Amino acid sequence: MPNGADRLRRIAELARSVSSTLDLEVEQTRPRWETEAQSHGISYQVRIDGGPLPPISGVAEELHEAFLNLLVNALEAMPNGGRLLFYLERQGDRVTVAAQDDGHGMSEQTRERIFAPFFTTKRPERTGLGLSVAWGIVIRHGGTIDVESALGRGSTFTVRLPVSKEAPSEQQPAVASAPKRGARVLVIEDEPDVSDVLKEILAAEGYVVIEARDGAEGLARCEAEPVDLVLSDLTMPGMSGWDVAAACRDRFPTVPVGLMTGWGDQVDPEELAQHRVRFVLTKPFVADNVLRAVASAL
Repeated sequence: MPNGADRLRRIAELARSVSSTLDLEVEQTRPRWETEAQSHGISYQVRIDGGPLPPISGVAEELHEAFLNLLVNALEAMPNGGRLLFYLERQGDRVTVAAQDDGHGMSEQTRERIFAPFFTTKRPERTGLGLSVAWGIVIRHGGTIDVESALGRGSTFTVRLPVSKEAPSEQQPAVASAPKRGARVLVIEDEPDVSDVLKEILAAEGYVVIEARDGAEGLARCEAEPVDLVLSDLTMPGMSGWDVAAACRDRFPTVPVGLMTGWGDQVDPEELAQHRVRFVLTKPFVADNVLRAVASAL
């Protein structure tokens, strides 16, 4: 069980704007709505308008999961492709995130039950928990979530969350967060050349890089010394990246986890949410993408 200090640390992790979080959600699901969709002749447009927004207070991995569930739900409502727009706005002491899709929409009866646990209109293997989980997370954070929809006219889910008490006023622009210099990043990668590239990128920004060649060694390093972020390869001999993420979720719940892979189109967004994986980096790496993902997760 996390102690009080752990809980405070997890709350402090969300000292960044919702717009940065949504940027990561869109990027980590890009293989699904771009690469995989195009291979089936389907086209999606996913865009974020508005912002930047002030920080909100909350448990980072929970709000990450809530927004990921909204994104996945919108994509599933448009099986033949379509347009998804996230619109961000500050309204007084609230941050508003509206997710608008042009999918098949829903009836009034469905709309009234959409946040009920296990309710689903999708294929049988779906649990029907995604939107219920999102609703619960938003409510626990002092927010609200509403939906407007009609059959054949798409749906708009609107989330409203309170601005952090430490956030600047509307007249004061929020300052972009700098890299957390000195943060300890554990890189679990069985290919030394790949690990060396990441080490060079991260060390140049002031991060301390710890290296491990497999999952077992990486978890042992987590046990033996402080680690602020785990970045694991997805496909390795022995433990996979999913195994590492599951072990970290259970044994080191305050430590965020990112995955890296050369097979981005095979990463299931629902599995990312289940393992509480913050982000996925696709090989070959782009330095700016690596630094943005790491800075946002810390």
